Amino acid sequence: EMAVDETLNQIPKKVIYGKEPPFPWRDVSIFVAVLAASFMYVFDLVPPMAGVLESSQQYIEVLRSVWISSFDKGGLILAGIILGWLITKAFSSRPVDKTSTGLPVWSSQSGGTAEKRQLAFPPPYPNGWYRVGLSKDLPPMSVKPLRIIGRDLAIFRGQDGKVGVLAAFCTHLGAHLGIDSRVVGNCIECPFHGWTFDTSGKCTSIPYSDAKIPEQAHTEAYVVKEYHGHILLWYDAEKRQPEYDIPEVPEIVNGKYTYRSKSTLGLVSMHLQDLAENAADYAHFQQVHAVFYFPILSYFFYIRHNTTWEQDANQPHISYFHNTTKLVFKWGDRPVPFSTTETLVTFHGPGALTLWRFRTFIGDVFMFKAFTPLETLKLRMEEVVYASKWFPNFMVKFMCAEAARALSDDFNIWSNKTYQRKPLCVKGDGPIMKLRRWYNQFYSPNSKAAANPGSEMEW
Repeated sequence: EMAVDETLNQIPKKVIYGKEPPFPWRDVSIFVAVLAASFMYVFDLVPPMAGVLESSQQYIEVLRSVWISSFDKGGLILAGIILGWLITKAFSSRPVDKTSTGLPVWSSQSGGTAEKRQLAFPPPYPNGWYRVGLSKDLPPMSVKPLRIIGRDLAIFRGQDGKVGVLAAFCTHLGAHLGIDSRVVGNCIECPFHGWTFDTSGKCTSIPYSDAKIPEQAHTEAYVVKEYHGHILLWYDAEKRQPEYDIPEVPEIVNGKYTYRSKSTLGLVSMHLQDLAENAADYAHFQQVHAVFYFPILSYFFYIRHNTTWEQDANQPHISYFHNTTKLVFKWGDRPVPFSTTETLVTFHGPGALTLWRFRTFIGDVFMFKAFTPLETLKLRMEEVVYASKWFPNFMVKFMCAEAARALSDDFNIWSNKTYQRKPLCVKGDGPIMKLRRWYNQFYSPNSKAAANPGSEMEW
């Protein structure tokens, strides 16, 4: 188990409508010093340095003349601002709690175990598709142990390239099929006695016995598909076949979007349904997400949100969250030109894999965001990022950072909240109860019992 010594305190105090934290004099002094230096060079205000490295002075003067001939003075001032920001970031750090794997963790401070907190929530694992990893991380003839949705599993890829996910423990004497095992042909071989199982979970060989393989010699297998380089697993508490599929993204297929990056954002103590409810909770956006996370500029600008959530009219398992954001001057409340970003988040099912599309005046940024429940109230967050072919990479990174910060604003809240079954909603809250009615379709009669397999002693 991953242990955390202290709870993550990564979120700065809010800067909304005049409620400002103590002024960061250190950061400002560094920023102003670098900015002043750039002004001095641009406007030829450098004081004489008689007798001190004259050759170096001449070299700097040559460089300065080249820069000024290549860029206008405004460009150099902007470069100074950017340099100041980079130095400020280098000198300013926030405390981050990490697990033994190096991942940030947002854990509950409200007391009680995850199991006790879970009592207030719906069942922890809604029916739907879950991301278990990347295709490239599972080459042919390889096998790995897996722990998701409260279960120990074994994932492998056979010689034919097909992926299988099986319940981890061998039906024979209980050895873990994902540890010290190997792939033989298109089957996984148990490390204990050499029994082999195919991707359907059926035992295909018992090497030391010439007797007929018993029909009950099989293990539970899960439906798996590969989707844009992701390996997805279908989970259903009633063990039904997939009830819907996730369509391909046309812009990725035709090459309009190009791959940029992937990252694991961390672990958070929350329920998957809270992510979906967040989309319908209109009132929290200005309270929680109005901060513009950019040094110094956050004291002059804030982010204005205009949000909607709606169901798909023809496909009941799909819903959409739309958010129009604008950067706004705090004084005068005037929007900044060309600062509008349109965000569309598509939920295919309960939200374990969501599709995020950011539209700007220079192109799109597209993200797969995966929220995979590992255990009760323990989600792992990962993202894979694409962007329009000519979208600048530094702007992609900036937008990814802003999106991650927007989510992190919620993490401390989610990891410490409970689930109010009958919330006191008022006008302006948004369609929270409508979303809950939509979300109920992902639970089934056996959802609660199936969340804890093997919890009752049957012997």
